[in-house]
Amino acid sequence: YKPGKKIVLFSCQSGKGSSPAAKDLADILNSDVEAPTGDVLILETYDKPTVQDGKFKTFEPTYKPNVLERFVLWLSN
Repeated sequence: YKPGKKIVLFSCQSGKGSSPAAKDLADILNSDVEAPTGDVLILETYDKPTVQDGKFKTFEPTYKPNVLERFVLWLSN
């Protein structure tokens, strides 16, 4: 990870829903995060992962006071 660089997640459905994990990560790291809304298929015959019943979606960071502090507290528990 390099600050300011886009992050790509290959975790199934990490970009799905009204409050996806990918959006939280974008806010915490203040970087764009690209994540799948469906299940990820990684096959030998393809150059890149494919999303089944979904797509890759990009989440941009939104400034939220205390997001980083909440994350640090969560890590310490």
